[in-house]
Amino acid sequence: MKKPFVKRLQRLLVLIPFVRKHGASGVSVDRAAEFAGCKDVKELYEDVELLQQISVPPGAPDDMVEVYLEGGKVFVALPLAFEKPPRLTVSEAAALLAATRPVAGAAGKVLDSALRKLAKALPPGAASEVDQLARAEAIDAPEPPPCRAALAEAIDRRLEVEVDYYAQSAGTAATRTLEPRAVFLHGGHWYLAARNPRHGEEHLYRLDRIAAVRPGARCFGEHEAPSRWRYDTDRLYFASGAEREVHVRFAPELAELVEERWSESATVAPDGSLHVRAELSGENYAVSWVLGYGGEAEVVSPPELRAALAGRVRSLQELYRSAPRATP
Repeated sequence: MKKPFVKRLQRLLVLIPFVRKHGASGVSVDRAAEFAGCKDVKELYEDVELLQQISVPPGAPDDMVEVYLEGGKVFVALPLAFEKPPRLTVSEAAALLAATRPVAGAAGKVLDSALRKLAKALPPGAASEVDQLARAEAIDAPEPPPCRAALAEAIDRRLEVEVDYYAQSAGTAATRTLEPRAVFLHGGHWYLAARNPRHGEEHLYRLDRIAAVRPGARCFGEHEAPSRWRYDTDRLYFASGAEREVHVRFAPELAELVEERWSESATVAPDGSLHVRAELSGENYAVSWVLGYGGEAEVVSPPELRAALAGRVRSLQELYRSAPRATP
């Protein structure tokens, strides 16, 4: 899990430009809290209080980032220094291009355009520095699947697509008709965020599980889903309405490791074991998740999931109790 300070910094970096864009009209505290990813309005108030201490050196009154609450809205006034685009050195520009190379062509129109302009502005010979930096940093990003190009075009044209997709949580493959919204890289995997018009819900789809993409004929309007900033999380997950609380107990030996990932929903018991309560959908996914920890994780509830896991264990026991299969 990211440290609380890093998460707060991310919220602040999102909040300032979002509120500033609305100018004198401001943004309601509820909308600002949702957009920045605050857990509640109280957390937004704490962030605003911290922002009031930020300034540009030397820290004169005109150098302060002015953030204030009034009439249930948030307002931002920035120093002139924030209104001017930063000037990058050749090395800084090369480092920026090297770091963004894995998402080239899938970062959105605005960022892709800015990166093209940045590359064009570099002096002759700087391209080799970009290559050296990319190799030195060993940026771990898989090559995007071939379907990314077709999806990116559909996103630009707001064109519906039909995809053949394998859902690991259900263990089945099916054809889906989707309104694609964004393609992005997260945790070493490429994802498609898209709305399923049949169910009226937005979901994430792994590109490496898409067998085929076929463009449709129907164009759709603006997406009404929340901001894309919600994708910038440790665990990508969107509620589908079919979630239920799963209570899992982890052995003391795993407590420290598991708490790093589930710190927000984990409690330590007197015996040193760690108890995690998470909202999950898909029995197959939940069973596989717990089995991944072997005998060090136990489903406490719900009873039907505990029974499903016990049935899976019995099946595995039966499989390995039989005589070894002959080697072909």
